[in-house]
Amino acid sequence: MHNSLLMNLLTPLGDSHYSTSIRTMKKNDFVNAHWHNYFEFEVILDGKTEHTYNEYTYIAEKGSAYLLGFYDFHAVKALEDTTFLNITFDANSLDRHISNILAMGNGNGICELNDNEIDYIKERVNILNTEESNNEPFSSQLRRSVLTEIIICILRKTLSDDTQKTPSLIQQTVSYMHTHFREEISLKDLSKQLTVSVNHLGVLFKKHIKMSFHTYLNILRLKYACELL
Repeated sequence: MHNSLLMNLLTPLGDSHYSTSIRTMKKNDFVNAHWHNYFEFEVILDGKTEHTYNEYTYIAEKGSAYLLGFYDFHAVKALEDTTFLNITFDANSLDRHISNILAMGNGNGICELNDNEIDYIKERVNILNTEESNNEPFSSQLRRSVLTEIIICILRKTLSDDTQKTPSLIQQTVSYMHTHFREEISLKDLSKQLTVSVNHLGVLFKKHIKMSFHTYLNILRLKYACELL
């Protein structure tokens, strides 16, 4: 299996805004560096890989897990036959506060899960799949809650202190920019949407993101354009 560097522009998530799967790679299969415009969580259930997460390459084995935010790159080479539990999802599948935190990213979504933690996640994935097939009353609300629970479990292992301290207003701003950067957006329009002054939003953004709104937006668009090329 060999996929070239790409960004997946077509969401595979459908109306439920998430998908779960068990996927396998045979020894020596590899997937080249790629990124998505949605989130992805993956944990190795069995086997061994060489995993590249952004600029960090390491050996990943049973229990190795990673959470990919917007524009995190990763590549995988199977050193043994390997089985993964995979969840892909977008911002609409989660509690809004959690999805905003994810959009901020922290550049280090790698962690290790023990057997109990893996079983915990498997049980909740089973709930997601059962609820989706049964479509009982309040099913969508329960599925959102269960998926949020899974992601909180991972965030507690990976979230940096700086991301936790970022104001909700800036989390919302960054989340919106990552979702809508291909559109005509401006600091003025976004400040109206968030009911704050342009100056206040601009100053707060630069304080916490360490660059201006326009610089950050241009970086998003340039990175996207480079990947299309």
